[in-house]
Amino acid sequence: PTARGLDLALALDASAHRLRLQALRHMVMTRAANFRGTLESAADWDVCAKKVGDEGCLSISDLLVAQSRHYLGDQASACPHFESGFARAGERSLQMCGMDQRVRALVAWSRAIWLSGFPERAVNVARESVASAERSGKPLNTCFALLFTIPMHLWRRDWSCAQALLDQLAEHTHWRALEPFHATADAMQGAVNIGRGEIQAGIDVLLGLRGRMGDECLNFMGTSIACFLAEGLIAMGRTAEAAGTLRSARQANLRGGDAAQLPELLRLEALAQVEESASGGQAIRLLRRSCDLARQQGAMSWLLRSATALARVHMLQGDLALAQGLVEPIYGRFTEGFESHDLEAARQLLRELDLEHRATRRSARDTGGPSQRR
Repeated sequence: PTARGLDLALALDASAHRLRLQALRHMVMTRAANFRGTLESAADWDVCAKKVGDEGCLSISDLLVAQSRHYLGDQASACPHFESGFARAGERSLQMCGMDQRVRALVAWSRAIWLSGFPERAVNVARESVASAERSGKPLNTCFALLFTIPMHLWRRDWSCAQALLDQLAEHTHWRALEPFHATADAMQGAVNIGRGEIQAGIDVLLGLRGRMGDECLNFMGTSIACFLAEGLIAMGRTAEAAGTLRSARQANLRGGDAAQLPELLRLEALAQVEESASGGQAIRLLRRSCDLARQQGAMSWLLRSATALARVHMLQGDLALAQGLVEPIYGRFTEGFESHDLEAARQLLRELDLEHRATRRSARDTGGPSQRR
């Protein structure tokens, strides 16, 4: 129906109708995880918005492109589009097709900012999305913001914040009426359970939801579910199941272009390999691919996480200099969020490497051997 409506709007030169349909199409394709399709919708919106010449519509052009670029894994391109769109919008209302496009874009921007390596700014933008939704006075906006800022907190490993948002959402007076989104909230609860150590309970929740998510056209959560499910399976020693889950997620990503979490999928595949194989050769190759892809995407947070994992493998193999050289430059590029999970993990690894270096040097002095262990 949307495609037919667009054909009619184009034939009749009905710009306003065409804009509404493209906004709706962008949202539907996002839910279905067809992110290449969302970029096509954003491009068509931009053509029409320029014809109309309205500043609010032109700002939405930037915001739609930014969201598509974010999901496609191009954070370096997405963030400037977000900044341009919000600057152009000012205080204008961006409510369209039952959804505040400002709130929708703020939610995605918080994710893009976290990926770009700014954990504190990401949290502030996520909070602004909820505050903006509440100011709109529309319950759907508020429930949307509460629900869809949670994945960024899950990426940060901030289980307490994610749980608080889930609790706030459950208490919202309009939440019961939004049944199509309940499976998404349940999936996020399963991820929190795994993160907090209630691993089997979380696995059971996520395994039970995979069919429901597809039935309710919420496929865009598929990669996140696969990542957290794999983490739980690996923790329980079910590495073959974890590897199968991750491979399936990667294949789905190729179809829709959902590349934003691909570095994390590769990291988790490597973790499963480490648990299965003592040699570590395949794990090292996967982690290098993860790091290379994260660099290409401008995803500093994934890069730090994967480089830390790769450095630990090299550390176990005795190559301390290589391990340190992997993590230290990346850690040094961060300017905030030093109490966050990944930065603490990297800092702890650097401390351990420093202690190993000192112990190696002492041993070399005592024995008269080489100063660097290989």
